[in-house]
Amino acid sequence: MNSSNKAGMALVCTSALLFSSTSFAVEPGFTASVAAGYTTDDNLFREANGSSDTFFTVSPDLRFVTALGKHQLSAGYRGSYASYDKFTKENYNDHLVNLDLLLDLSKTVNINLIADYSNEHESRGTSNVATTGDVTLLDRNSVFAGFAFGADTAKMQAELDYKITNIDYTNNAQDTRDRRVGAVGVRALYNVSDKTKVFVEARQNDFDYLNSTRDSTETLYYAGGRWDITGKTTGEFKIGTYDKNFDAATETDGDGTSYSANMIWSPKQHSRFTLFAEEAAQESNYADSFYTSQLSSLGWEHDFSDRLALNVDLSLTTDEYSGGRKDDTTSAGLGVKYEFRRWLDFGLSYTNTERDSSDNTLDYTDNLVMFTATLLRESK
Repeated sequence: MNSSNKAGMALVCTSALLFSSTSFAVEPGFTASVAAGYTTDDNLFREANGSSDTFFTVSPDLRFVTALGKHQLSAGYRGSYASYDKFTKENYNDHLVNLDLLLDLSKTVNINLIADYSNEHESRGTSNVATTGDVTLLDRNSVFAGFAFGADTAKMQAELDYKITNIDYTNNAQDTRDRRVGAVGVRALYNVSDKTKVFVEARQNDFDYLNSTRDSTETLYYAGGRWDITGKTTGEFKIGTYDKNFDAATETDGDGTSYSANMIWSPKQHSRFTLFAEEAAQESNYADSFYTSQLSSLGWEHDFSDRLALNVDLSLTTDEYSGGRKDDTTSAGLGVKYEFRRWLDFGLSYTNTERDSSDNTLDYTDNLVMFTATLLRESK
């Protein structure tokens, strides 16, 4: 739950709503897990000459799902608690609670209502986050309403969604970043075939800052498609434009290309590839009015057996600030997971991250080695 300040990207994406009235999104029941991890980090503050430390994490995850006739209600809690060996001021306790209600009103109308609250921290050295001072803490809450119209077998469907997010920074004199974000989107879809849809989409994001002059409005237009081909390839891709206009004349407006791609390819039952790519405008906490972020990631997960799995992750992020700064951040990770028992997994992973910035003082290299043990309990 570490905040990476990609709020704009999250707002661009429309929640995937269910048109089908014959199945639940998640099987009813109770699921509980807790993961304990021990990590070595050789550049904790993500600086040119960083300091190393080790830390212990505990991450509980609770989820309850129940059927209410044709409808479905789920409630969940996810936590992440960290304790550092040397730099104890880096300790954090993150919390996220969530309520999600799916209403299957008819064969042609579905509604999705979501409420979230989180108390979280910002990871050191990630995009837009300072590497010095105390760990920055914030509270985030949001409400979402999504509406889907049209039967799954109909030629045309429509989706409408609205989301309000409140972000409140609670330390480090970061109150100039406090804001309310209102996002509305509408999408019209056309069924090309049983497994393929094309769509056009329009969105507007309103950023209302409580203690600064960075109020702005983003308008975005997209065209794209969804597909599910023979169960091996699923995904969604959309491309379009964004136009960001600030209320204050002292800020710099911007416009450009925005896109999002999310694809899964399973050539074999035991092997899966995931591709994610996105470009969008982001809010900045520096002197720059905003920045654009391009993210591309590729993942591969391979099951050697029912118990042993390997995963590989690669990513590249390019952040370009309105003031001229540019950051290129690459990350590569390798991990293995072993199912010792149905209720107990062990994992070992290594991640290397490097940032190359036009501001040389922001360059860094970081290496993480993490061992995890996860307990899982399910009740149907």
